[in-house]
Amino acid sequence: MLTKGQKKAMQALNSGCNVFLSGEAGTGKSYVLTQFLREISDTKNVLVCAPTGIAAINIHGSTLHRVFQIPLGPISPTTNPLKISGPLEKADVIVIDEISMCRFDIFEFVAKSIKRAEAKAQKKSPSKTTKKQLIVAGDFFQLPPVMTQKDRLILETYWDMDIGDGFAFEAPMWENFDFASIILNEVVRQKDDVEFVTKLNQLRCGNKSGIEWINIHATPKKQKSIHLCGTNKMAEDINMRESKKLTGKSSTYCSDISGSVNPTDKPTTDKLTLKVGMQVMTLVNDSKNRYQNGSIGIITSLHDDTVDVSFAKGENVEITPHTWEIIDYKITTGNEKSKVEEVVVGTFRQLPLRIAYAITIHKSQGQTYDAANLSPYCFAPGQLYVALSRLTSIKGLHLCGQIMPQYLITSQEVLDFYASIENTGIPESEQALEKKSVKNSKRGGARVGAGRKQKYGVETCTIRIPISAKKDVLAFLASRKWD
Repeated sequence: MLTKGQKKAMQALNSGCNVFLSGEAGTGKSYVLTQFLREISDTKNVLVCAPTGIAAINIHGSTLHRVFQIPLGPISPTTNPLKISGPLEKADVIVIDEISMCRFDIFEFVAKSIKRAEAKAQKKSPSKTTKKQLIVAGDFFQLPPVMTQKDRLILETYWDMDIGDGFAFEAPMWENFDFASIILNEVVRQKDDVEFVTKLNQLRCGNKSGIEWINIHATPKKQKSIHLCGTNKMAEDINMRESKKLTGKSSTYCSDISGSVNPTDKPTTDKLTLKVGMQVMTLVNDSKNRYQNGSIGIITSLHDDTVDVSFAKGENVEITPHTWEIIDYKITTGNEKSKVEEVVVGTFRQLPLRIAYAITIHKSQGQTYDAANLSPYCFAPGQLYVALSRLTSIKGLHLCGQIMPQYLITSQEVLDFYASIENTGIPESEQALEKKSVKNSKRGGARVGAGRKQKYGVETCTIRIPISAKKDVLAFLASRKWD
């Protein structure tokens, strides 16, 4: 059953306009996309993509790099697509899930590829409409794209500007798509804990007033569940320490790989060493609904190719190897016309498990836990919000230390971006689109955050300036007399 907001989202998706589908954690963005893709799969050519291999597997699609043949490493503004693939040229609809994980230079390359594919198709069929529908889904208030310091330095040199957190909406071509913005706000994940939802919404937007309530209402009892950590080192140390406590024999289960499988496509390790008593997390949904992706359990016995796991409900389940398919797209020619179809380019077969005494907050994004222990130290925008919003209720949250106000970090660029867009829905007419386009053009080439009324009545905005001009701008600001 779709919520009111999800129905509005479906209406926009089915209208054919470009859509930015966003909303709080747990509002069902991926669910809406899945329903939409099911409806149009027989009538339209669709490409489904995500920035990472795991995110692509979760939506049964392919990675952006594979579909758009994106070069590895930082991409300069002068880099253009060398070749447009047949599937991209024929695609009617392009879906990008988890858009918050997509770095701005990668989105810029994708945008150039789409526009070039439209132009190529138009040249071949001048009388036909060749515009492609682009749908991007995700929440920019969650974790920003992963970026090394080396990548940051290269990108700032290429683009001659402070790139901030490198979100996709900072790409110059983002504005060219005139997205209808649909912001879902009916939370499904924590639907039975209304006050928890209210506090999460405050934290999502950088309002620290919800921190005290979380500190007070989290359970003092340590949970027999996963430990969420801000850093890889802490998660690795906990997993190693707890694993060493287990006595008895261990068994190692090896993956079976065929075709083209990249390291980032693998949901778990090639060699999985397990012991009886070990805490693990499932990585897929069970067809019989005995466990879901992210369920926590304890191994009760080991077999040659399978293991038995006991879950919180008390049910002992035999876990068998799972085959993940790595997807790409190809064109097939039928009786009527050519069609874009999925093709399996590789498979990864392994037990759908991960040792799960601890996991980083980054790796927990997209999952749901009934209970978890949290070390609240966070250092990245959206990190604390992602960790807390994994829980279905405050009753299942144990804090391994007090949440300090400085742990809540919210990107000003994201605040400005959401303030600059509206829950627009479907554009009413071409005239409405034209007015929106004029409004965007007045901002200039670089993205400028819309003014935001603060509680003191001060208008603020975020403006990207070239690094080469930063010294002159700072000198100008210092020379001004401010009231």
